[in-house]
Amino acid sequence: LGCTIYRPSDNQDALDHIIAHIGDAKQVLSWDDAHLPVTGLSAALKEASIDVMPFNDGEAYVGITGADAALAATGSVIVSSGAGKFRTASLLPDIHIAIVDANKLVADFETWIANQREQGLSAFRESSNTTIITGPSKTADIAQILIKGAHGPRKLHVVLVNAAVS
Repeated sequence: LGCTIYRPSDNQDALDHIIAHIGDAKQVLSWDDAHLPVTGLSAALKEASIDVMPFNDGEAYVGITGADAALAATGSVIVSSGAGKFRTASLLPDIHIAIVDANKLVADFETWIANQREQGLSAFRESSNTTIITGPSKTADIAQILIKGAHGPRKLHVVLVNAAVS
């Protein structure tokens, strides 16, 4: 539904892809490295002269997050916020890059909810916010004309790590 999915061959390929999709931007919002399923992102950003801005910086063009789950049926990513996992990284910038561990891929929303019930609804009890993101932000409120990016990112890139690449 309007997102692009990339399956890197290894960690360095994932980092290279992320840096490439940041483009000319010199500032990003990003989750802390401890919450991302790649290693060395902060160092790669620094090497590319890209600054990680404070969580409430509204000027950053790109936001980088991990994901608590991904739903195969809809292509959605589920993002829970909390310490080091700032919700603004997926909501404010024009481009959202979600780094998803393939091990967190589930069939559909019903499967994810069943898993959550087994875990005591941790996504809801342990986070300040849980968002299900299916492609870029969209609205058709004004004259029933579809507008992308009206209330959030215009583009969503999913980097699916730890997936078998053929």
